[in-house]
Amino acid sequence: MRKSLTLRLSLSFGIASTAVLVAIGYLVGVTVERHFLDLDRAGLEARKELVRHVFAKIRSPAELSEVAPRLEDALTGQMDVFVQVAGADGKPVYLTPGAKFPARWPSLAGAAGDELATWEDAGHQSAACGPSCQPRRPAQLRSRLQ
Repeated sequence: MRKSLTLRLSLSFGIASTAVLVAIGYLVGVTVERHFLDLDRAGLEARKELVRHVFAKIRSPAELSEVAPRLEDALTGQMDVFVQVAGADGKPVYLTPGAKFPARWPSLAGAAGDELATWEDAGHQSAACGPSCQPRRPAQLRSRLQ
């Protein structure tokens, strides 16, 4: 027995409407996630410039040993930023007091300059900037937002 025209049109409309709404929901979700990543990236870039500014003023190894107070002054009021700076030999030059960094960094190597590596730690979403975080001095900078 053949279904009525009203039933067939209603089912077709329902299926088409569902497909369109699912597609729109997916696009909105992707757009919102991309927007928040852009905000994280902009926040990291701004804070990275603060750290670069401090390191740009260093002219000798002796001044490098006095970098901690300068960085703490530059990052005053930045409660959601943790900074780790390591020298070319991998030894830490500066670490924000109380900072908790992952033992292994999530795939920063090989990432494009504007990519963010993200991870979750104790319910907090964190992000680290990629290789473009290289300051003008031979030290590696990794920033983390919580």
